[in-house]
Amino acid sequence: RARLEEALDAVPPGGVGRLVAAAGCGKSLLIAQWLASNGSTGARSISVAGRHNDAMSFGADLLEAFGDLQRPLDPSLREHLVSGSAGLGADFFDRLVSDLAAQPCQVVLVLDDLHQLTNEGVLDDLGWFLQHLPPNVRVVAAMRWDVALSTRQLRMAGKLVEVRAAELAFTPEEARRMVRSLSGHELDDRQVELLVDRTEGWAAGLQLASISLRTADDPDDFLHDFAGTDRLVVEYLTAEVLCQLDAPTRSFLLRTSVLPWLTADLCAAVTGRDDSREVLDHLHSHSMFLIELDRCGTRYRYHHLFRELLLHAATLELGVDELGTLRRSSAEWFRHHGAVSEAVEQLLDAEAWADGFELVRHAGDQFFQQGNAATLASWMSRIDRHDRDAPAAVPINLMAAQIAACQFTPAAETHRRLRQRDDLTRGESIAVEALFCCCALDGLPASRAVEVASRVLGELDDADLAPTAAIDFLSAGGRDSIEILAGVIKGLALFHLGRTTDAVVALETACTMPGMQHAMWRMNALGALALVRAWTGHLDDAQRLASSAVAFGVELGVQRHVALSSARLALGLVAIERNAPLEAAEHLGAPDHPAFLLRGSTDLDTRSYLLARLASLREGPDAALTLLDEPMLGAEPPPIIGRARRALRARQQLATGDLVSARVTLGSGCSDRFLDPVRFDLELAAGDRSAARLVLERWRPDDDDLLDRVQHGLRDAVLLDAEGETAASSTAVLGVVATAEPEGLVGPFLECSAVIPLLERTGRSRPRPFLRRLLDAAREAGAVRSGQAQLIDHLTERELEVLAYLPTRLSNADIGQRTFMSVNTVKTHLRNIYRKLDAGDRDAAVERARSLGLL
Repeated sequence: RARLEEALDAVPPGGVGRLVAAAGCGKSLLIAQWLASNGSTGARSISVAGRHNDAMSFGADLLEAFGDLQRPLDPSLREHLVSGSAGLGADFFDRLVSDLAAQPCQVVLVLDDLHQLTNEGVLDDLGWFLQHLPPNVRVVAAMRWDVALSTRQLRMAGKLVEVRAAELAFTPEEARRMVRSLSGHELDDRQVELLVDRTEGWAAGLQLASISLRTADDPDDFLHDFAGTDRLVVEYLTAEVLCQLDAPTRSFLLRTSVLPWLTADLCAAVTGRDDSREVLDHLHSHSMFLIELDRCGTRYRYHHLFRELLLHAATLELGVDELGTLRRSSAEWFRHHGAVSEAVEQLLDAEAWADGFELVRHAGDQFFQQGNAATLASWMSRIDRHDRDAPAAVPINLMAAQIAACQFTPAAETHRRLRQRDDLTRGESIAVEALFCCCALDGLPASRAVEVASRVLGELDDADLAPTAAIDFLSAGGRDSIEILAGVIKGLALFHLGRTTDAVVALETACTMPGMQHAMWRMNALGALALVRAWTGHLDDAQRLASSAVAFGVELGVQRHVALSSARLALGLVAIERNAPLEAAEHLGAPDHPAFLLRGSTDLDTRSYLLARLASLREGPDAALTLLDEPMLGAEPPPIIGRARRALRARQQLATGDLVSARVTLGSGCSDRFLDPVRFDLELAAGDRSAARLVLERWRPDDDDLLDRVQHGLRDAVLLDAEGETAASSTAVLGVVATAEPEGLVGPFLECSAVIPLLERTGRSRPRPFLRRLLDAAREAGAVRSGQAQLIDHLTERELEVLAYLPTRLSNADIGQRTFMSVNTVKTHLRNIYRKLDAGDRDAAVERARSLGLL
């Protein structure tokens, strides 16, 4: 239909065509005809299905659709496919847009049945992608109803073309041509108008009517009787079409209706027929609602509406039992050919809960490592919901899948139900509690997690943990996994309580457990220990541990897996303490653009605190206070993060000269390693050396906490200097510098502004390379803050990140690659930088930034 093809022709470069209409309106056929008429043999297509609500599945199929471009996509894009994610993230689509823009050819992406996509996170990310398409890419999306995609900007920019049911409805002339083509009947004007009136131009109704007309004795009688609502029309035409088929073809259709897609081998396995190839060719050539899924004509699917009709008829004629047998046969074929997802879906549709459970459980470890934990949780939830009499192994495996997918609230509810059962063995109870303590990552108080994990570890030696389906959950459990799981969570929970020395002992013990052989537990354990070591100033050790965990993830191809969450946080903290803001930003990402997936509210709150520290380092106290004003995500945030944020807030208030607010924030109370440094600085700033000395005397630094010792030593030197003990203060500060130097620990010096004059004086008489580094860092931080203060409109953190690369003469593409931004995003930041610096070009921007101390 030329008029509709012309409508799609109007989709501009970088634009979107949107087809919205009910089933059977001809959306998919129109797109296919349009592509054929334009010679778009290179169009990429995704038939959206329910499984695509798992962000991992949608992302994988999207990359597969673009798998044969002239210029291959960056392989590292697959690193962004991670489990437990609500969406794919702006970083994934940023880089995808950049790679697509570099293609030497025009690209068309077709998203069919987009209404199947209901995951808000994926829809939000897809909406962003559609709004940022490069000029060489067009997207055409077909859906039964409007989905929650933001298209306002596309519409305002003239980049959206919409085709709806009214436009898709057949005109009398189009209906005449269809009927003539499919039935061989030439209808007169009256008959055509009657048919169009009865069907309201509905494509599927016209198509089914035309097929039925092939065997109608009297077209007039047929057309006169052809009426009713869509449901009645569907029921009528089902009977008319299916009843007119020969018995073998009808049997083939009914028995293959259980299949999500069809190949000759698959159909043969289900139906037992050796002519499946010929039947598929016949159905396709006779317009029996068969849609090609590849370019070779070997893989098809039924039109969704037609498949629904076939399934309805099959249920009535074959019966539920035979349909179950067919689904089990297809599941066996899918399993044998490596299509585990399809096999599981078939077994669950057949209500073969026990077989489905075994398949899901045995495939669990593979899906978990590949980042498909959300799919596991969905399957397990379906089994558990429909099989309430199932053994305890089912809800235990469900809970394991929910934990793996970071679905902690549902996991806590599953735990509550399991605790109410009276049939759990002792080993099963231990497995349940080991999984439950993982909720310490999101909601479970750290003190409770320590208690539960300690009890699990204490009971392991005396319990019989034979590898049953419940104990070996998702084929990733067993005694070793339960032990290291409890060990790592205990260590993290001790850290969250602020008991860092005990946390190191627990985590070092965990790292010697046999469970370290399992990839996921190894990455978790190394990352957790790295985070605690970074928190206490042992930066070399933290860097080594975290880098080892990340390298292991890279080796497995899962470098953005949630198991690396602690390792990424540790690397970000190490970079902050070493005054490497660009490196820290790379590990942590911008506040609205995370660089990796986090496991729960505790990790999110930790990252939020680190971002505020980074903002203080790069932009000054106002930027840090803005981030600290944002609420924490956990209902009961980790005590260590709450106290660290409180101390950071007071420090930023002190930096702005607001001593009153800083004192209110600190409050009163006993000595605290987070609050004591700021309390000391506050008293000294207020001119009360006696109060500062009292804070210092009450403060007992932890021998195992290098950062605590450095902070205490710095303030001791500062107070000695303030009291006129010049020689003693110089000796003291040099001792602190010597302690901090092996770890490259710069952060404590930048946070203690009162020590800078002492460092400068000492450096003139006793120059040392690390001391000069400290002074350079202090001057650089001061210059950046004062330079920002001179700007009417401050540079954002991402703009400062781009600005740092301008003197290098790297291209925009190179900058984008290093900052994980698309070229278009880099250009946007550059325009903002030029405007804020009042610079006409790159050289002028560099010169102005240097004059302000921003570079």
